[in-house]
Amino acid sequence: MAKASFTLEKNVKILKLAGSPHAISFQHGYLLADKIDLMENRTLLSTDAYVARQTGCDNAKAREKLWIGQKAAYPFLPEEFLEEMKGIADGVKAKGVSNVSLDQLLVNEIEDIATIQNWQESLRDPYNFYVQAPIRFERYRQLLHDYYGNITKDNAIKIMSDHFDPYTNMEKPKDDSSVSNNILCTICAKYPNTVFKAEEPVGTFRAHVANMWSMIAYPETGKFWLTINDFPAQYGGYEGFNFN
Repeated sequence: MAKASFTLEKNVKILKLAGSPHAISFQHGYLLADKIDLMENRTLLSTDAYVARQTGCDNAKAREKLWIGQKAAYPFLPEEFLEEMKGIADGVKAKGVSNVSLDQLLVNEIEDIATIQNWQESLRDPYNFYVQAPIRFERYRQLLHDYYGNITKDNAIKIMSDHFDPYTNMEKPKDDSSVSNNILCTICAKYPNTVFKAEEPVGTFRAHVANMWSMIAYPETGKFWLTINDFPAQYGGYEGFNFN
């Protein structure tokens, strides 16, 4: 734990870890035990409500979809991923939180995988209600063609902050909320403040479900820029960091 830390820098929470897969995940679990406990007791219930609304089912069926995805993916996880999952659970328990489930550490990363075979073909379908804002992918294609060979930091920010709709061929006003999480959602979209109904103790809540953060990076240099201070996040200004 000597090299591990959890700090706040430029209004961004920074978790620093070092060691083997199990060691870094143990540090992760220990330092974020209270937040992982919160995920177990509240965030997973909210995830159920989100998946239920997106797929047109009730919360129980949504949780079943999540577990189907988790169980289907589990056999294909690299050994180091399994070590990290165990390390997180061990770290949480070492901090004194005993109700964390090893299996549930993965479930929040998986949605319904039943549509994977058709996923690529469906991304550009403007009426695909299982993929948020499919028009983004068409616009990304256009912008990456326009900026090919010149993806500087400033141009990357322009791409991530774009709110042009390639289907209507119109610039969407910055403060104009989309009709849904699908229709008329641009790359930098103001998603609607949607009502979700989760099981207790969460209950009914309102939330914007996307564009809560945005990041651009140069992986070979360790430099990256992150924004989380506005909604859509891209309007809040990007803060620079460096892994090195």
